[in-house]
Amino acid sequence: MIKTLDVKIYVGVILHTLGGMLTTSIENSVFLYLTYLGLLLFIWGLFKSDFCSPVAKKYIPSSYWFMMFIVLTMFLRYDSEGANAGQIQTHTGTIVSSFLFLVLLINPFSFRLNDIIKYCLILTGIAFVYSIIYWKDIVLAHAWLNNEGSIRLATMGQLSAFGMLSCSFLLCIQHILPKKIVYLSMAGLLFGLILMMVAGRRSYTFIYFLFISIAFYLYIKNNPTQKKFWRYVIVGALLAGMVLFFLSKQDTMFVFLLGRIEANTREGIEFYWAKDMAKDPFAWIWGKGASGGYYDGDFGFVRGGIELGFQHIVLKGGLLMFIPYLWLHLYAAYLAYFKSRSKVMKGLSMYILVWTLNIYFKGVPSFLLVHLLVWISFGWIFNPRIRSMNDSQFKKLFLK
Repeated sequence: MIKTLDVKIYVGVILHTLGGMLTTSIENSVFLYLTYLGLLLFIWGLFKSDFCSPVAKKYIPSSYWFMMFIVLTMFLRYDSEGANAGQIQTHTGTIVSSFLFLVLLINPFSFRLNDIIKYCLILTGIAFVYSIIYWKDIVLAHAWLNNEGSIRLATMGQLSAFGMLSCSFLLCIQHILPKKIVYLSMAGLLFGLILMMVAGRRSYTFIYFLFISIAFYLYIKNNPTQKKFWRYVIVGALLAGMVLFFLSKQDTMFVFLLGRIEANTREGIEFYWAKDMAKDPFAWIWGKGASGGYYDGDFGFVRGGIELGFQHIVLKGGLLMFIPYLWLHLYAAYLAYFKSRSKVMKGLSMYILVWTLNIYFKGVPSFLLVHLLVWISFGWIFNPRIRSMNDSQFKKLFLK
């Protein structure tokens, strides 16, 4: 009998996220213990699950093993006096985020959609309440760029955005889920989109828009032909309503977004990152390790990470880390879309492609539920038996 994935894995990731939310909003270090507890629960859940399963290891691409070797060398070069992104308290910390890579070693037949649905909705609910309580801080975070409080406020916005983005996974496989789950997921995404637009967060707005567009596309495509006309009408009406709402509020509610659309807010960090990397050409190949960083002249200190996914991964593990990491995403998306029989797999392909594209914007490997779901998707996709299932077979096996 296959052992079901231990729910402590989901609880650990959510608890870590909640710890980050409370630490940045209340500014009390006692909540950091929630992040430690979250990671410990995650590790405990790994070993309580069917970890290092022969079923999983048999079909894992060789690029994964090479990437994990580079991750190991990153850990071996860790310096406790180095940059702070090597810590485990923040969701973008190199050490804590690397634990998600181990999910690919779990038996993919042990994943259950019921658990995924439950914890996606729980985290969306937490993020919704958090966003309502701290709406003002999240919206005004961009106004304090380069000030002492900007990183804290920006982190609040990131965690609330990623929390509600958890439902994007459910919308990519919506055709096998109950309608009420689909409606709740869409409501979460629409609320998150409005929040990010009001806050002027361009990259998050784009990611939300992509997932909502995919959800509308799949809503129409994955249904019988005789019902498509009315679905076109519904989607068209919703899109028209969204456009009209935006136009009516562009000079008030969405003024921050429009004011930042063409602003180049990353020129400084890209300049200082490139300047620092140029001092050691070998760092481009091997990276600087888990605690590696670069001096940012605008902030006036050594930063342990950079907001852009490509630069961040290269900073830590070099091109030797980035290339297999990117290849895993592209290869999984290819297999899911072109070498599968089910609409579920094609939906997972779109989910992975969006997060692959996000590497250019803010795709830093992070200890978040949205990224955990990427690695769970990898486990399903790389297994040829699961990939060859039709939707009915997949639903019968994983939605119990």
